Amino acid sequence: MGATFNNKADFGGATFNNRADFWGATFNNKADFWGATFSKEAYFTDATFFGSVKFIDDENGRIFDESASANFSNSNFEHPESVEFVSVNLNNASFLHCKNIDKIGKFEIVDWNSKDIFLGFLEIEKQQLMRSK
Repeated sequence: MGATFNNKADFGGATFNNRADFWGATFNNKADFWGATFSKEAYFTDATFFGSVKFIDDENGRIFDESASANFSNSNFEHPESVEFVSVNLNNASFLHCKNIDKIGKFEIVDWNSKDIFLGFLEIEKQQLMRSK
């Protein structure tokens, strides 16, 4: 069972140089990660957010470094319209079985891992063409 944050959880400007473990955490109020930096794994797996949630860059970085990963698997956003991911690197992010992910209020200026996925599809198609010849 994770930590419970009854008041506003203000991690604005925080630097997480090692694994950040919010696994199973309950955020009963606002969760603010404005300008935070994650350098390694960030686990929000099974976390529940009852208030607004903000992962917003403060122009000094991309919140999740290139080597960082963010895992929101099985997390629950009770008020997804109040959730914002702005100027974030989600290349190594997972939202598998995340409740209400399709209703998130704002995904803006987000780096997704689509390039590698697309290149992977091209490689598979190329291999299939080579086999059919």
